Order: sequence, then structure tokens, then C-alpha cells
Amino acid sequence: SAKSRDAFRKNVSTGGGVEDEDFVGIRGQVLMPVTDKGELTLRFDHSNTDGSLSQYPKLLSPTGVPLDDGILNDFRKVSTNDVSSTVMTISGAAAELNYDLTDALTFKSLSSFRRFRGSIAVDADSSSLQLLRNYLGPIHQEQVSQEFSITGNYDKFNFVAGAFYFREQNKEPLTLTAFPFGGSHIQRPKLSAESYALFAQGEYFITDALSVVVGARWTTETKDWKLRDYWTSSLSLDPTVAEAAPGSPFLPPAFNVDTSKDSDAFTPKFGVNYRLDNALLYASATRGYKSGGFDYGSSNAVDSARGYDAEYLWAYELGAKTDWLDKRLRANVSAFFYDYTDLQVQSYANFLASTQNAANAEVKGVELELTAKPAAAIDLFANVTYLDATYSDYAGAYTNLFGPFDAAGKRLNNAPEWAFAVGGTYTHNLGDIGEAYIGADVRYQSKVYFSAANDGVGGVTGYPQQQESYALLNARAGWRSTDGNWEGALIGTNLTDEEYVLGTADYIFFAGRVGAPRQLTFQVSRKF
Repeated sequence: SAKSRDAFRKNVSTGGGVEDEDFVGIRGQVLMPVTDKGELTLRFDHSNTDGSLSQYPKLLSPTGVPLDDGILNDFRKVSTNDVSSTVMTISGAAAELNYDLTDALTFKSLSSFRRFRGSIAVDADSSSLQLLRNYLGPIHQEQVSQEFSITGNYDKFNFVAGAFYFREQNKEPLTLTAFPFGGSHIQRPKLSAESYALFAQGEYFITDALSVVVGARWTTETKDWKLRDYWTSSLSLDPTVAEAAPGSPFLPPAFNVDTSKDSDAFTPKFGVNYRLDNALLYASATRGYKSGGFDYGSSNAVDSARGYDAEYLWAYELGAKTDWLDKRLRANVSAFFYDYTDLQVQSYANFLASTQNAANAEVKGVELELTAKPAAAIDLFANVTYLDATYSDYAGAYTNLFGPFDAAGKRLNNAPEWAFAVGGTYTHNLGDIGEAYIGADVRYQSKVYFSAANDGVGGVTGYPQQQESYALLNARAGWRSTDGNWEGALIGTNLTDEEYVLGTADYIFFAGRVGAPRQLTFQVSRKF
């Protein structure tokens, strides 16, 4: 596949634009029989991306420079004095073997390899001022994984059990040119991770309608972290020149880190299912785990070596999956409660982004999913979610503006109270030449915050790291061949040209990653 687009936003400082993209990729798979009892699927993919995909190019707060401040409310324009660039090459391969050992037992092996190479250069202050320029590269990341599992299906009992292995090597050299300090901050990190896991889950049918589910996963992980961190007196934008330059007694001292972090987690699951003629009623309790790690954004040896701890979650869910009107209407509803311990949260300090553990957080919510087929040619859907997501204990929250504060009772980052989507598709049969279709959808979310400070702290309101509620209108019309191998479509996204922010940063000024504007795309695809 290939994709090319012009810049979304004009750069009034340097000319040209940002967020243009050229993408070329290929992927494929081969399916081969293994005797008469199994099959082997080989998959591969490779892609190249080149563009000016800056992370947070849009200023959200004034700098005092008329050129910057004059376009604050114009999301089609940015004002950065440095040119951003992103170059990425991603490739991967996987082999999946499924083999029937008996009529009831199936063996599965899934082997995977992925590799990432690239570089990213951005104007980190997002302004026309010569303050910060960040270069990340050359990035080298590789990972391999292997999973073995056996699935069993019997009259009263179904199960899956297996083992998983994962290994990763990651190097992301960072060169931050800090013009006000007269030098460059050099970080040369290397992260190695290795993990093993054993897992099993079974469902036992007490009656034809009632079953219980019990499962567990044990994970052990080791992460090795090495970092050389130092400053040089160079302001060169060439990282090889900057890293070789001499230091200065007026710049922060150098430090090295060589440490590791081990963690283990036991994550069980318990559930009950009850089946009716047209419904599945269920309840479950599941423990989740997200491993800890080390922070690329740490500015001293102590914080870098300490890293951040693992995050744990108990998730409780109660729900029903139902079919009505001869399966022309499907309604699924669920209520859930998530209890987080040591939630991992990102914050900004000293021109760097860092990760820390909030003490506790709770999320309560309800979700409704509807799909309907009122006629053979019409498909409709509607989803709505309500979230009550707050930090229950977060005394160590921090922002550059407010300093340290207690965020207990504040809403979680990127957690809208309300979100819904509604849409549909009409398909018309064209006989021997295929079918034509037309569809549209609307997606809405209420206000979200991108910082634990939410709207403000200590009586201060209007904190810029937030996004008011918005809705996006999308539509598509196309044709599909009878065999499904050919398809052409005209796709319109964000047709009302809504301006919205997907995330924010606070390095020096507040800046945002802005959502894509109105786009019209013509797409042709061929399956082989």
C-alpha cells in the first residue's frame, strides 16, 4: 500500500508545513497445510514512513512573540523555527502453527519478530524562539516473542494453557540542544527486557446453562537499564558533533546508570456465565498487571536508577450479551469497576517528560453497545459509555506551573465522562458486478484532561492542558466486487472540520498534538 498527503498545517515561521507524510508498505501471508491435521501461516510486513510528524507542534499558550501569539486560535497554522522530521522503517515476521493433536486437543505455536529503525527531530518548544531542539536517533528497537499453547474442548470443560516468552532490545539516543543554556544534553540509553509467563484458563459447565471460569497468569520480568547522561558546550544540530564536544563547569554534571529491575506478578481471573435462549449473563473479577521500568526523562542518577514501579489493577465486570428479533438486534450492556494500585502517570518537569506512580485510582462505568439490521441492506450501530474516573490518592502530582500538589479527587487523564458513536451503512446489490454502499457515523466525547491538574489547582482555573467536548462526522461511499477482492471507496473524515487536541505537553510553553482536519481520501484495494 502507498499513501501520500500534503502538510496539514502551515508553518508561518519558516514557511512550508508540518504533518505531511509519505508512506509505503507491503504485507502478506502464506497458508500451508501440515498433514491433514494442521496448518502453518507465515506473515510478514514492511513499511517506510517519511514526513514532518512533529509530536506537539501547536502552541496553546502565548510566548510574547506576535508571530506566535497571532495564530494561537488558528489550528491550521504553527510557528516553529526548526523543521521537524520523522523517518521510520518497521518490519516484522510471524509464524503461526495450529495442529490438532486429537479431536479435543489443539496445539498452537506463535513465533514473532519485529524491528524498528528511525529518527525523530522536533522543535521541542513549539515556538519561533530558538530555545529547544530535540533529536532522537538513530533509534534501534528489536523484539522477539514465542508462545506455545494447548486448547481443549470437552463436553463439560474447555481450557487453554501455555507459556510465553518475550525479549526486547531498545536504544533511543537523545540529543537536546538547549540554546538558553549554551549547550546540548546528551543521553545514550540502552534498555533490555526479558520476560516469561505461564498461563491457564478453564471453563467448567455445572449445567448446560451455568458455567464457572477460573484462570491465572504468572509473569516474571527483568529489565536492564544503562544510561550515559552528560552535557556538552556544543550548540550543533548534528548529534555526532554535539556528543563529541567538551563539557563545561557551568552545565549540569555527567552521570552513568547501570542497574536492573525484577518483577513478578500473579494475575488470576474468576468468572460466572449463565446462558439463556437469547442472552449470556456474566460476572468476572480479573487482576491486571503493567510492568514497571526506567524513565528516559529522568534528569539525575537517583531518579533514573529508581525508575517506576509496576501498575496493578483489579477489574470487576457485570454484564449481558443479548440477541432480539431473530438476531436482527443485538444489545450488550456492562457495568464495571477498576481499582488501580500504583497507576503509572506521565508528567513534565525540567524540559523532560517523566513517568511516576500515582498511589491509587478508581474507574466506575457503564457501557451499552447496539447493532441492528432492520432490513437486509441496512446495518446500524450505536455505542455509549459513561466513566467516573478519579485519582483516589495521588499526593505526588506535579506540573511546571503549580509545582507539587495533591490530585486526589481529580479526574484521570484522557478519561471523558461521556462518549458515544452512532452510524449506519446502506448496501445495494448490483448483481454480477458487485455491490455499492454508503455510510456515515458520528463520534462524540465530552471534556478530557491531559494533566492531573485538570482545570487548575489552588483556585486557578482554565489550565490549558484540556480539551472541551467535540464530535466528528465521517462518511464513506464505495463499491465492492462480488468476490470481495476489489474495492474502491471515497472516504471523508471530520467533515465539519472540527478543531480538537489529542494530547498536550509542557516543556516550556503549553503545546498540543492536534487532530486531523477534514480529509477526503480515495482508496483502491486489491486482495490476493
